[in-house]
Amino acid sequence: MSKKNAALTTTYLPISTLTIPPHWSAEQAMVVWEFLDEVARCVWDRYELPLVEQIQAELYQESSNQLDLFDPNDDLPDF
Repeated sequence: MSKKNAALTTTYLPISTLTIPPHWSAEQAMVVWEFLDEVARCVWDRYELPLVEQIQAELYQESSNQLDLFDPNDDLPDF
């Protein structure tokens, strides 16, 4: 997890501990799902390019970190 993601996790901790009421009907749950889906669509429509750039930067950072786990001079294993 990147430092930025860790900061977001801390910032939005109350959301991550949110409990969905167990008494909702399937219809009530669907209304909430549709609302959140619409919010996500609106955010994507407004911020698509910056979001794509952020996602690509995070993926690049994660893949770059993985390369640090290997020594390019190590011998390849025999199979």
